[in-house]
Amino acid sequence: MIIDPFTVQGQVIPTESSYFKIFLNHPIAFLVGYIALTFMFSGGYAIISFLMFLIFKKKV
Repeated sequence: MIIDPFTVQGQVIPTESSYFKIFLNHPIAFLVGYIALTFMFSGGYAIISFLMFLIFKKKV
């Protein structure tokens, strides 16, 4: 028997996070989302590092 957490009463997964269902059922969407998240984190880290470089370069 398969229990779908999105339709069971007393839901295991809250209704607000039901939009994650697309990622659970579509591996390609999950992969694209994961890669996008990775690029966002690495891009943010690169921007912060570059700004720190510019700020501290002027002070030295």
